[in-house]
Order: sequence, then C-alpha cells, then structure tokens
Amino acid sequence: MSSTKSRGASTQALALEACYSIKRLGLVEEEHLPEARLCELLKVSRTPVRSALALLSDEKVLIRRPNRGFFLSDSQALERFISRHATESSEDSLPALSFTLALDYLNGDLGPELQEAELARAYEVSRQQAQQALSAMEREGWITRRLGYGFEFNATLSSPESYDQCYRYRILIEPAALLEPTFKTDPAVMKRLRQQQQALLDGKAPPRAGSMYSSGTEFHESLVGFSHNPFLLDGLQKANRLRRLIEYSLSRVRETTHRECEEHLELLELIDSGDLPRAAAFLERHLKRAREEKVSLVQTLLRQRLERRAD
Repeated sequence: MSSTKSRGASTQALALEACYSIKRLGLVEEEHLPEARLCELLKVSRTPVRSALALLSDEKVLIRRPNRGFFLSDSQALERFISRHATESSEDSLPALSFTLALDYLNGDLGPELQEAELARAYEVSRQQAQQALSAMEREGWITRRLGYGFEFNATLSSPESYDQCYRYRILIEPAALLEPTFKTDPAVMKRLRQQQQALLDGKAPPRAGSMYSSGTEFHESLVGFSHNPFLLDGLQKANRLRRLIEYSLSRVRETTHRECEEHLELLELIDSGDLPRAAAFLERHLKRAREEKVSLVQTLLRQRLERRAD
C-alpha cells in the first residue's frame, strides 16, 4: 500500500491543495517552502499542514531537511501527484445532511456554531450521522473545529448579493491579470489545464461537486498566477475561499455545460497565441456570462429552500 493510500483522506486532500499553492508561489526545485505562508494560503494550522507536507515528502515531491524545513524536490513529481489526485472527488463522502446544514446556514436558519448533539436532536438523526456530516464538512473546508467544543462555519458568502459582488470583483481583476507586463505561462500547467477541460468535455472526468469546484478554481487561479502579481492572486484566492460553500451547493443543481469547457479551451488557445488583449476580453465575457447564470441560480436555490421550510 502506498504512503498516500495509508493516510487519511483529509491529509491527502490538503496535500493536493498544498501542491496547488506551491505552484502558485512559483517555487523551483531546491527552493525552501515557507510553511507560515502555506498555512495562511490554506487557512489551516501548522499541525495539519505538516502532516500534508510529510505525505508529500514520502511521495518524493518535497525534501525534509532537519531544522530547515521542507524544500521542493522534483517539479515533475509535483505534477504527477496533482495529476493522480486532482480528479478525485470527495463528494461521494459528503452525506446529504452536510448539504442540508450548509443550505440552512446560507438561509440564516442555522447559526455559525455547530455541536454534534444539538444537530442530532434538531435534525432527528443519530449522533453518528451528525458526526459523519460534520467530519465531511470539515474535510471540505466549510467548517473549522473550535478550540473548546464543536465546530463553526468558516467565513463565507451567504447571500445572492455578496455572491454577485464576488463575481463583479473577479471580472475586474482576472482579465487585468492577463495584461500584466510580467504575465508568463508555464507550459506544464497549460498542458494540465487543457487535459482537465478536455476530459470534462469528453465525459471522461465525472462532474462532481468537489472535482468541478477544484478544477474550475485551479483553472482561473492558474491564469491569474501567470501574472506573477501576488496581490492579484491573493485577492482571487480569498474570493474563491469565500464562495466555496455556495459553489458546492450550486453543483448539486447545476450541470456543467459543454459551453463552459469549450470556452476554457478557447481561452487557453488565445493565451497560447500570444493575443493577450483578445484573451482578456474573452475572459471578461466568460465571467459575465457565468455571473448572470449562477447568481440567478443562487437566488432560485435559496428561495426554493425557504419555500420548502415554510411548507
């Protein structure tokens, strides 16, 4: 059994997110990985981050040096780890109760603090079912374990209005990133993005909530990362963290369209051609179309949920 298989699912998922962050930081082989910066990007404490880094060390992606920390060992091993795990989805491990709690929180029917026993009583489920739902939500980054007892929701967008503002913000910064004077693509990343989108288009990758959110986030953050402007990338990563909960809820009612994948592939072609002004204009139209569709879906989703609660 490989070392990755023997670790917990949460550690493996965090290791994958760490790989994405390593790429966004632009680390090269033998370069030191700033652990504090990684904790900040992933929004988790040092203990789980160190477990994820230890896993990556076992996988030969990183080198651990005593009293010095972790260093990037092999960029190809990094790409292999991402390719091996990027399409894996944790949606199958998400109980229906997890989505119920998330939607109730977004609707304002559930407070930010969660306790297993109280949830079991309120939702008429067993303690074990409540525990499984909370553990799954913690793995997905929706909630964080409190220092005392129970969990609490992480900061998130919780209304159609704030979700719309997030999209308007993305429309401002993402096309601008393509026009930065320091914009430069990474051929290996471009190849992976193209393969991911083509697999979705061909139906070879299952369009599950987890995999769809991850692939979409990686696609857009990678493009902004090519700008080598850390302020633009940090802003987009923060926006993506805040919209994560709504995006997972949307994935249950929204089918991934062929048009979306086709537009992603067309955008990659425009970037490869070197016509960045045209690519930036195309990206702006792409985001505006997604905004119009998804904001409407958020409004419908929350309204339907409220109507069912009223009945």
